[in-house]
Amino acid sequence: MTFTETGLPSGTEWSVALSGSAPQSSGSSEIDFEEPNGTYTYTVSGISGWTTLYYRGIVTLPGQSAFTVAWVRVLYAVTVSETGLPSGSTWSVNLNGSVVKGTTTSLAFREPNGTYSFTVQLPSGYGSNVSAGSVHVDGTSVKVPLLVTANPAGGSGGMLSRTDEQLLAVGAVVVMVGLVMVFWLRSRKGPDAPPPVPPTAI
Repeated sequence: MTFTETGLPSGTEWSVALSGSAPQSSGSSEIDFEEPNGTYTYTVSGISGWTTLYYRGIVTLPGQSAFTVAWVRVLYAVTVSETGLPSGSTWSVNLNGSVVKGTTTSLAFREPNGTYSFTVQLPSGYGSNVSAGSVHVDGTSVKVPLLVTANPAGGSGGMLSRTDEQLLAVGAVVVMVGLVMVFWLRSRKGPDAPPPVPPTAI
């Protein structure tokens, strides 16, 4: 009786237990049993990060002398959601080289366990509290919330930069000092001299 696996990375250890025989494991794609004719139950041991439909079942010899165990990666949802874009706006997320684009408030990926970098692309005139980062998937789904704001002209992310704030403050101080100087100079100026009297004719 030959069990063959598909889907696992080369060299991955897997094991099968067949009723009446000791469990066998291998880093190759095949596991063989030598049994007389009959009906047997089998059990396939789990592998972290992978799943199969064939964890257990029944095989009959000589009618079924070969069985294939197909493995697939366990995937988890990674959802990036935005709040603040006008309805119908198109935006996209690039997660580890895979791009999802849409007009919905959430964009979803399905990934196995691991750490993935991402970037966010928003329509012109908008920014968010997070434009790039990374997510870590570890046996559960992951959600990444974004708060989107409109960018003012020359601003970033819907807020004035620190430099802009400092320039505005300096400008206000300059104007105030200028006004104080004008009033001070006017207060120091004496009364206007009377106009000269023209000479009288003799």
